[in-house]
Formats: sequence, structure tokens, C-alpha cells
Amino acid sequence: MSKIYFKTNDGFTLIELLAVIVILAIILLIAIPVVLGVVEESRLNAFKINSLMLFKAIEQESIIALTNGVEINIENLNISNMKDKIGIDSTNYSYIEATKFNDHIQLYIEGANAWGGYVFHGNEKEYLYGKKTPESCFVFNEAIGDIEDYLIENRGCTENVVIPSQINGIDVVSIEANNFWRAFNYYGIKSVIIPHTVTYIGAGAFQRNEIELLFFTNSLEHLGEYAFTENNITEIFIPNSVTTMQTGVFMHNNISKISIPIEFTEIPRRFLHDNSITEIEISSNITAIFQDGLSDNLLTKIRIPSTVLTLDYQSLRDNNLSTIIMEGSGTTVHGYALNDSNTHFRDTYLSNGAGTYVGTQIGTWTKVD
Repeated sequence: MSKIYFKTNDGFTLIELLAVIVILAIILLIAIPVVLGVVEESRLNAFKINSLMLFKAIEQESIIALTNGVEINIENLNISNMKDKIGIDSTNYSYIEATKFNDHIQLYIEGANAWGGYVFHGNEKEYLYGKKTPESCFVFNEAIGDIEDYLIENRGCTENVVIPSQINGIDVVSIEANNFWRAFNYYGIKSVIIPHTVTYIGAGAFQRNEIELLFFTNSLEHLGEYAFTENNITEIFIPNSVTTMQTGVFMHNNISKISIPIEFTEIPRRFLHDNSITEIEISSNITAIFQDGLSDNLLTKIRIPSTVLTLDYQSLRDNNLSTIIMEGSGTTVHGYALNDSNTHFRDTYLSNGAGTYVGTQIGTWTKVD
């Protein structure tokens, strides 16, 4: 009896091949974004490290210059001269700006080439950095260069915003210029980097968000009413370029430290109401502290220069003041500047003039020298 032999083939069938291709495609769809994300994160981290290295370069060159009897003007640092000033090549930077506040330096940096699309802003200890938010996230008025709204519900429009310096090739010069109170209002913004091109921030632009760190460049000129009220800001340095600050700009935050432009002439109404200020330097250019300008803070001592002509109603209320140094006798002190219950400080000052006064916020006051 003859036997029939069957030869088997261990190869894949068409259906099996298709199944393998589909599985590989799915793996690639999952893996590629992950790999690209890792690469992007690595580039961004390298940009951050290089940005922080600039602080070391500035410090080193400043020390060398001082040993030679020369002082480097950091605020003149830019792309054109950074190689000569601090020995760093500018190839991977499109813009750099340095500002000195008291004892520390603040840098604003925009990357190019290897760091293209990345922005860094802050000081050596506290800073923000990230990739520019997509231009499609913004409602932009090209005619005046103004951001009117933020489309947070769109893809890629997150709570951490890095505003580009240009949208559609046009400089972003203002945020909420028309004072519609809507640009970034109530959107749960956790952080924002404001570009060096912005000169104007309008009314309520960033009201009621969750911003903790905030930095400004030397281009900013105007801060509208309630622009940053009801956030979680802890420290703020306002550049000397700012010439206008309106009512309640930083009201209801957690600010413990602030630097006010030396040329500024008044502390506006509700400017720092409800914060955590423990001390503040009132410059000799200040002529008035208006209603609730410094109220509801943690001040225990304050010096009022002779140039201050007005301490307005409730301007210093709800603090912990125990010492007030009045350097002049010509200040008009409202009866309820310190509290709503008595006029004792005003009355004592009117009788005794310039000097150091000790007492309690809602109690009696005595001149001690």
C-alpha cells in the first residue's frame, strides 16, 4: 500500500502577517510620541542648564572685571555683546536681557537653533522655563499686537503658558489692551512667561489664577487694575520701566517681598491689599499711599519719608504695626489710616510732628524721639 506524504510549511499566512504588521504599527504609534517626548524633554533640560550657566559666567566675568578696576553693566547685556562681556557664544540664543534687583540678577532668554522655541525667565534660584505655547492658543488682534483671549480648551493650550514674542510674525506688545477682563482670567493658569515685547498688561488680564512665580522684563510700562489679583504670587520685582500701576494690581496674593520702581510716585489704591509683606522700603519719591495700598499685611514697622504728603483712609490698616517713623511734619494722615476704630495715631502725630512713634495697630501711640 502506497503512502501519501504531506510537506508542511512553517511560514506565516497572509492573515498572520497582517496581524503582525498591525501590532507593530500600534507599538510604533505608542512608542514614537514617547521617544519624541523624551528627546524634547532632554533638549529643554539642556536649555535650562545652559541658561543657568549664564549666571555663573556673569558672576565670573564680573569678578575678573572688578579685579581690573572695571565694573560690568549687566543691564547692557545683549546678543551682540554677550561673547565679549561674558564669553558665551550667541549662536543658540535669539534674545537675552539682564536686570539687576538689589543683590541678584534676573535673566530673560529666548533660544534659537538648538534651543529654538524655548524661553527662560528668572533668577538663579527661582525661574520659569518652557517651550513657547502654540500660536493657535491665542486670540490675537494683529492690528494692535494684543492678546485678547486664551483658548485653554484647545489641544496644546495648557495651564503653563509661555507667551510667544511674535504671533503670525507680529510682535505681541500688549495683553488685554481693550480691558475686556478676559485674556487669561479665571483659567487656572499655574505659570506664565511674559515676553520681552510686552509693554502693556491691561485690567484683570491674569485675575483669579494660580500663578506663584512672576517675572517682568524691562519693556513693561503699564500694569492695569486688578491685573494679577487673586493669585498665589509670593515675590515680585517691578522693573523701573513701569510708569503706571493702577488699582489692586497685586491684591489678594501671598507676596512677602516686593521691589517698587524707585521713580514711582504713589502706592495706588488696594495695590498690595491682603498679602504677606513684613517690610517695605518707601522711596523718597513716593508722595501718597492711597486707600488700602498696604492694608492687611504683616508689617510691624514702617518708615514714612517726608515726601509722603498723604496717608489715605485705611492705607495701613490690618497690619501689626508697633513702630512708625515719620520723617516729616507735613504729611496729611487720615484719621482712620491705621484702623476703623480710633484716630489716636493721627491725633498724636498732629500734636508732635516728625519722629518715631510706638504703639499698637488699634490702640494708643506715643512719640519716643
